[in-house]
Amino acid sequence: MLSEISQHLREKFKLFFLTDNLIVNNKFIPVTTDHFVEIAPVAAENTIAFVDGGQAEILSGGNINLSFIRVFAQVMKYNKKISSFTEEFYILTSAVYRLGDIWYEGKVFSAGKNLLIDETDLMISSTDASIRSGNERAPISRN
Repeated sequence: MLSEISQHLREKFKLFFLTDNLIVNNKFIPVTTDHFVEIAPVAAENTIAFVDGGQAEILSGGNINLSFIRVFAQVMKYNKKISSFTEEFYILTSAVYRLGDIWYEGKVFSAGKNLLIDETDLMISSTDASIRSGNERAPISRN
């Protein structure tokens, strides 16, 4: 069975889009392959940082969602690591009735001192076009 799944995934991964969009503050920002360039080696004292993150859904229901978020940054200089940064936190998203509609609001739980997210930015209407599923209200896990 695993070989059949593996073969199916290989076929699916052959298709990919050459363009995509990021959604930041309800604005679409196009991401295209021509915006990516090779990082050429340099002899100057340039410093470069790489940032990556991910989300894992822990619990999801009709009106609540709990996710674990991890963000990592690596700072390099002369091809050597000079520092790194990891931040981990949880976001609890819950549905609330506001302004005649269902909204999703997030609450951050972090052991760290520096919150990477302002909780006031974690509020969005469940019918916002940027997260809606067709004509349907977005599921809370989409937030």
